[in-house]
Amino acid sequence: MVAKRFASIAAALILGALSLPAMAQTATGGAGQQPGTTGQQPGGNNGRQRRQSDPAQARQQMMDRMKQTLGASDEEFQAISPKLEQVMTLSRDVSSRSSGRTRNRGGQNGQPTQGTPAAQPLSPVRQAAADLRAVTSNKDAKPEDIKAKLDAYRQAKAQAKTQLVAAQQELRGLLTQRQEATLVEMGLLD
Repeated sequence: MVAKRFASIAAALILGALSLPAMAQTATGGAGQQPGTTGQQPGGNNGRQRRQSDPAQARQQMMDRMKQTLGASDEEFQAISPKLEQVMTLSRDVSSRSSGRTRNRGGQNGQPTQGTPAAQPLSPVRQAAADLRAVTSNKDAKPEDIKAKLDAYRQAKAQAKTQLVAAQQELRGLLTQRQEATLVEMGLLD
């Protein structure tokens, strides 16, 4: 019971931390916001501004929490962190819900708009999802165009799944049993 509760909380923390860079973009001029606006929501936040956050700082804080959770030394975590980030990114791409979303990344098809800070480039899965969304939103799109974008999305997602399995295996090779068990509980490893 406690392990399941811990795993649920840890997974929520990871997913929340992964979305911090996207939320930070919204706060600093994301989709639907005019360049130069402050990030206030009329009538929404009782006149308060959204907290503006640096995506790099948010990522660093998340990785610091992961280091603490894993109980890794500085040296251990220096080896673990690149593989851990790769697994977290691929996991997000493979998950059926998040891979189809590029919200809060700017304008049409997830590309940054004028006045929006440039985000990290879209992964192949997210780019394929944005391309698919663009073609399906076009009422005049030809069936063969839709099929091509759908096939490209499925292929990108299948490739991400293969890469995830390989990345998880590489990460396992760097972990202690306790660290591996912790990441299994968090849902990052099987």
